[in-house]
Amino acid sequence: MKVELVKVKTEDGFVLNGAFLEGQQPKNEVPGVDIFMMMHGNGGNFYQDFYVEFAENFARMGCPSVRCNNRGHDVINKVVDTFDFRGVAYELPHECIPDYRAWIDWLAAQGFKSIVLWGHSRGAVKTVYYQGHENDFRLRACIVGSPPWLSYSRFIKSKRADDFLEKYRLAQKLVAEGNPNGTFWTDLPTYYVAGAACYLEKYGPDEKLNIFRYLDKIKCPVLALTGTEEVAHRFAFDDLDKEFDKFARRMPSLRHVSIPGADHFYTGQKEFVFNAVLDWLKSLQKAPAPVA
Repeated sequence: MKVELVKVKTEDGFVLNGAFLEGQQPKNEVPGVDIFMMMHGNGGNFYQDFYVEFAENFARMGCPSVRCNNRGHDVINKVVDTFDFRGVAYELPHECIPDYRAWIDWLAAQGFKSIVLWGHSRGAVKTVYYQGHENDFRLRACIVGSPPWLSYSRFIKSKRADDFLEKYRLAQKLVAEGNPNGTFWTDLPTYYVAGAACYLEKYGPDEKLNIFRYLDKIKCPVLALTGTEEVAHRFAFDDLDKEFDKFARRMPSLRHVSIPGADHFYTGQKEFVFNAVLDWLKSLQKAPAPVA
């Protein structure tokens, strides 16, 4: 399938790239969706493989998609024509808002009206953060796939509290020494290269990236996906499924699907996920679309 490279510019001047895939038949058979907007995870980018199979399956049904970069793409990236660096090591929680808004503005300008935002991993965290703050009426619904549960209060009570606090104090030390952009490897809460000041901003006591601070503020329908293998074996996903189930009991707009045997990237279970998404979208046809 032919992919068109596209780009947007945020209100604060960042250029973000993406890949647009049009529907491969005249009739769109995906219920209630004009286009999927897909956001990558921690250190990822728009040309990674994760979303390709989903995008192509939707395209065969006549539904287009755009796979988007946000400024947290890759571990560290250099902004063109400046000396500024971004990437997952240096992004701040609130910076996802202009990134997401720029892509939604672009989609609206192309004439798409019923947009489903699908974020995976850290992209799912940002999806909840964005819609929890903005409640953008242009989004028909949101899919949050395997978001890590980023909670300082949970981390310091966990079995790995000492390990987490060691990394947290290292970040504090670097900042105190006047090196806020100093980086270090960490596997807590997830495995990546972290910038010191950003680490404190993301994982400190304010819990700015704790999705459960914002989830019940979202007005549009939400589908949450978790994998049983990941929940059982990865630190930042402990009890994630149980917490989603708890929220779903009081949020009629939230559905949680636990994917049997699934790791973080749903290896061997993407067909299950694809069908779960379609079933959920069909159920939304009985519900009114969000209004401004």
